[in-house]
Amino acid sequence: KKKKGTRVERAALRRVVSEDVIATSKSFRKVFTSTVYILGNRGEGNDSSLSLWAYSVLILSDTWRIKLNNCEKLTDLSVIALATHCPALLEIDLTSCPLITNSSIPSVFKHCGQLREFRLGSCSSLTDTAFVEGIRATHYDQLRILDLTAVSLVTDLTLQTIVHAAPKLRNLVLAKCVNITDEGVLAVCHLGRHLHYLHLGHCSQITDQSVIQLARVCTRLRYLDLACCTQLTDRSVVELANLQKLKRIGLVKCSNITDGAIYALIDHRAVSCTLERVHLSYCVNLTIRAVAELVNFCNRLTHLSLTGVPAFLRQDLQQFCRQPPREFTPQQRQVFCVFSGKGVRELRTYFAQYAVAAAAVADAVADDPLGLMAGGGLGPAAMAGQLALMHHDTEDAAEEENEGVMGGDGEGDEDGDAGRSEGQGGDDMEL
Repeated sequence: KKKKGTRVERAALRRVVSEDVIATSKSFRKVFTSTVYILGNRGEGNDSSLSLWAYSVLILSDTWRIKLNNCEKLTDLSVIALATHCPALLEIDLTSCPLITNSSIPSVFKHCGQLREFRLGSCSSLTDTAFVEGIRATHYDQLRILDLTAVSLVTDLTLQTIVHAAPKLRNLVLAKCVNITDEGVLAVCHLGRHLHYLHLGHCSQITDQSVIQLARVCTRLRYLDLACCTQLTDRSVVELANLQKLKRIGLVKCSNITDGAIYALIDHRAVSCTLERVHLSYCVNLTIRAVAELVNFCNRLTHLSLTGVPAFLRQDLQQFCRQPPREFTPQQRQVFCVFSGKGVRELRTYFAQYAVAAAAVADAVADDPLGLMAGGGLGPAAMAGQLALMHHDTEDAAEEENEGVMGGDGEGDEDGDAGRSEGQGGDDMEL
């Protein structure tokens, strides 16, 4: 029995059936409901359940948001019913509803004119047709979030259509949209200053050309994931370093990245003051010197992933790593290297101690006739780090003869999940 004035703001239903919906709807008719979750509708739940809900609850209770994640039996019939009878919906989440096809998406765009968030991740049957037919002649100035994770059949045409219809998109997730090319990213560039969050993980066809343009026009980017974009080079990062609001950058498995990219990041004062999370796993060309400067200069850094980077698979540095997940294989554990929170602070302190040690051997630079300690033209901080590391290695060589770089190929994505980009919904971003 409800007290007068009771307001239900969120409702979660698991494995609903038609009888449940009818009974619940009688209670909800006089209760305000803003968000409805129908969770894991894998059992008896079916389209008739959802259709009844649409008719008897949603249209009577001012529901604004509906989440239908992992409803494996949900089909276009229910989605069309929802769109037709619940035009006030602000958020629709159809993530991992495998039976959804091109047939229902145009109905959502036609009827739900106030939609702000639309999530279609892993709806793998969708193609360009769903979006071209649905929104070509419509404008959605209020649409802010669109998630197309692993909707792998869409192409650049979908992006061109979406950007034209929804010019104020703020968050765009295109992870594993493998058919996206530079042309699609150049279309995204038209979002300009509105774009804050962009996930392009596993879009392996894109090159420096489009990413450089992206950095130049989407100047308010805060989150950018480019994991497994294997054609990218330091040129892209040099441009991205100009982003004054960048907080997180994902470059996992961008194997062409070198120390030059890291120095570009720290040479721009704005970025060095804003970066909080940097993902560099499997960027195998990186050295300790460059990463040490990154850690020292980026005072707000709270997360640094270096899984599979040979230079960091050494015992003295891994002592600051967090523990790998229990489900990891021995091979994954061997190459795991992620610093977060306290670990980043301890790593920064450790590098600072190296700098102090370097000061003690600084005179060796002047007295080095062979130039063995010249630092290769590095800045003072990097040179100090190099000197100290050399000093440490010389002092402990006998003790650590068999404990240096541990090698390892590190198959799979960072954190052992080949299908996840660290940061996307948490840090999937590789994320």
